[in-house]
Amino acid sequence: ESIIILSHESYHEGVIGLAAAKLVERFYRPAIVLSKKKDISKASARSISGFNIIKAIRKLEGLYLEGGGHPMAAGFSIETSKIEEFTRKINEISKPLLTQDLLSRKLKIDLEIDFNRINQALYNRVKEFEPTGLGNFAPSFMTAKVEVLEARTVGREKTHLKLKLRKDNNIFNAIAFGFGNIYQKLSQKTKIDVVYSIEENVWDGRKSLQLKIKDIKIRN
Repeated sequence: ESIIILSHESYHEGVIGLAAAKLVERFYRPAIVLSKKKDISKASARSISGFNIIKAIRKLEGLYLEGGGHPMAAGFSIETSKIEEFTRKINEISKPLLTQDLLSRKLKIDLEIDFNRINQALYNRVKEFEPTGLGNFAPSFMTAKVEVLEARTVGREKTHLKLKLRKDNNIFNAIAFGFGNIYQKLSQKTKIDVVYSIEENVWDGRKSLQLKIKDIKIRN
């Protein structure tokens, strides 16, 4: 289907928004999760960049009771007996709009900087953008030709990477969730381009800045 739509009696309405967001993150297509009740069900929707989920929902006025939101996220209530019809019709609306290009993941980079620009003052400025999330993503930075000093896999399934990176004389620790599969391609002094957000790590009462990696490109 064009949009992932899941409904079940066991889904608690307090977490359906989080569940929809996780589905979008995993499959990169719009998702609607419904907490199914006997008469009236609650729904939470999350979208991808370029597809206005609330506009699509509002085209089905009469099939849902009330709702609101914005292009990237919405919530509404619906008569349980109308979920099946709603599912069919919103997929009919969305199918021609969700092109292959739109369904291809794209990573937005806000600014290319060198490591010498990363400091507490920059982190404090970035925090002014909070709360971040759908519709207000944390700023993404890119640094090219970064040297890998150390790399190791972490996590129960060894699916994540812990890195120590250097650019010129500036060194930062980094965490790359889901990038454990490229570990074998990384050796000391490998050069990579990295896209990341900046976060504060607290360990044993000590604070330090670290990079949360969003993408890695290994240079030849």
